[in-house]
Amino acid sequence: MKKFGKLMVAMLFLGTLAACGGAKDQGTKDSAATSSSASSDKPLAGETLKFALSPNFVPFESAELNDKGEMEVVGFDVDLVNQLSEDLGFEYEIIETEFKGLVGELQSGRADFVISGMTATEERRKSVDFSDPYFYTKTGVIFPKDQNIETVTDMQGKKIAVSFGTTFEQQATDMGAEVVAFDSGAAVLQDLYNGRVDGAMMDATKAAIEAEKNPDYAYIIFSDEELGITEANTFNIAFPQGSELVEVFNEYINKYQEDGTMDKIAEKWMGQKFIEESK
Repeated sequence: MKKFGKLMVAMLFLGTLAACGGAKDQGTKDSAATSSSASSDKPLAGETLKFALSPNFVPFESAELNDKGEMEVVGFDVDLVNQLSEDLGFEYEIIETEFKGLVGELQSGRADFVISGMTATEERRKSVDFSDPYFYTKTGVIFPKDQNIETVTDMQGKKIAVSFGTTFEQQATDMGAEVVAFDSGAAVLQDLYNGRVDGAMMDATKAAIEAEKNPDYAYIIFSDEELGITEANTFNIAFPQGSELVEVFNEYINKYQEDGTMDKIAEKWMGQKFIEESK
């Protein structure tokens, strides 16, 4: 986490206004924070944080054209950062990279945190610290309707596309599937829709959304018990080891879980049906 003096904050703010939020710096993208005039009583008032994500994981983060014809990263995770930015008082910049490179952004000091549908596994905890869970995920598989996938056993020998470095890669392997790993979620779906694999494994919410858009495809959701998952199957924000941000973020993540803020964000991106089914 980088701290700036009052003069630097003023210069950054003026520069943001002059660039109308569109300035770029070596692959990072300035994002208009919602709290540029944050009061000093906010825990991170006057600070600018950099966070990394992989913008190809609908509905959590994706790069889309806005009404001005400009590429913009949007999604559940971005809205959560916007809420944290408003309540904690910081501004932010986004670093876009492939999922497999996210932990490296923290270890190198280029990013202050990562939010990108990342699960806090024991292996990852050896390298980074994690926040409390902000989303409880389930594993889904989307597949052509002519495929017979109803149980974990049916996955054996199936050619399944996954995003490289995700927990889904290991889960598919444990099921006995022939795993085909890609650097991005977009490539996973492309291989699926081109008929080169029998199915694709991803977050259940994403699988459901894709299946609803494509009537020739179905999806199945596997429970943690079916998968033999014993550790929490959640999404968490990742930080460099020893980061003081963990405690600050946890306070507000838990507050959002309790006061309904997290549900409002989820409803926006996943619909009321998701909120009802997750209760």
